[in-house]
Amino acid sequence: MALLKLLTTLVQSSQSYSFPVSGRVTMRQIAAFLQRNHPNVHLNTLEMAYPLASARRLQDAGLQTGDRLALFLQPSRAAVLPDENKSGDKILRFKRGETDIVIRGKKGVLVGKPDDARELLPDVDVRHFIAPHLLPYASRGCLWLHFEENTRTWFATRPGDTRVMIDEFELSADRLPLEGTRRVRFFPPPGNYDYPPHDRPIGELTLHVEDGPNTEDAFPFETGSHRLRLQTGIESASYTLRASGSVQLSQLVNGLAQHEQLPLSAATRLYLLRLIAPETTLDMLNPGADMFLYATVGSGFTQQVLTLRSVLTPNSVFTLPTGTQDEEKIIGCRRQAFPRDALLDVDLYDVLAGQIAPLVLNALPYHQARLIYRAADNSWWLRAEDSSDVPLFLNHTRVTGGVLRLTSGDVISFGPGGQETYARLEVEMAFQKE
Repeated sequence: MALLKLLTTLVQSSQSYSFPVSGRVTMRQIAAFLQRNHPNVHLNTLEMAYPLASARRLQDAGLQTGDRLALFLQPSRAAVLPDENKSGDKILRFKRGETDIVIRGKKGVLVGKPDDARELLPDVDVRHFIAPHLLPYASRGCLWLHFEENTRTWFATRPGDTRVMIDEFELSADRLPLEGTRRVRFFPPPGNYDYPPHDRPIGELTLHVEDGPNTEDAFPFETGSHRLRLQTGIESASYTLRASGSVQLSQLVNGLAQHEQLPLSAATRLYLLRLIAPETTLDMLNPGADMFLYATVGSGFTQQVLTLRSVLTPNSVFTLPTGTQDEEKIIGCRRQAFPRDALLDVDLYDVLAGQIAPLVLNALPYHQARLIYRAADNSWWLRAEDSSDVPLFLNHTRVTGGVLRLTSGDVISFGPGGQETYARLEVEMAFQKE
């Protein structure tokens, strides 16, 4: 019997939501509402979950192209989605470069990084704003924002060890009221001597407090007789398997559990996940009582990873993972050996030191180029920095204006050209899950 290709995933934890809606509501409307109120959700994975009996054989599961099998390891936790903004509400916008995260309809917002178990996610993930090699200096909770109904004001406090500066004020346990546009910077915890210097930020963002939309519609859907069941899940592992159609699903379940060294319980459930077209309505789906819509929550980033490898100093490698939104990375050169600059994503100082004369090195512009990531098509682009007078080349083409798309095998060069290149970086690309 021919082997079947099988996409499988383990769902570590999940939350369930339930609310009445009209059968005319589309998957596109549900996905848009979910993303506005749950920014970690991957909208391209809105799927219908069908329960599967473990005693069935694989060939009887009704698999179609693009389907996945999902093993839910724990019972889902009941949760309530926040309402859409009402007139007079305040929304939060977190920005740096092309990254733009909007939070609305919540009264409490945690800015931080996921815990090691990946069971809990912050509302705003600092991996959008802090370079990967500096994440150990970031707390599980870096910044807590709370909305006070009486005064209609957002307040900020520091819940963890990471120092936080908002404009020129250092946060403490005391509340700081927020309005307008504020600059937020994160610093290593006090007394941490592993990261020099202590007065340099490990990351930063711009926080905007804005008026919400002028609408009294708290819930955007037409209510009706359909009880919509929706679950969001954190996936801990995914596999592509090849198995005989005669294999029982219970064998697959036991094999996955043994491979991951996970105990099975009576609460463990197996589902078939099938992508639903955006214009499909609930009436067209007519889900049964034991079915639900499912959306993946990002416990890590599965995106295009850009690696730059120095030709002149092969041990110098820069790895630039991405988030789920557009962003920019800065290529530059700090002025001296220490202190290091946390805000340069690609710092060429160690590459150039010893390769060119100190006078030339010290005269180089602080910022030399920008790497632009576009999430829509998982692409990287190169742009020359306006303030730099050092020639920039992509392969043999001078980069003078606009942006040029990068592909694996490209070479980025800095310098006068010809044999007088200051630095040459080879481009490698790959998809990677954190």
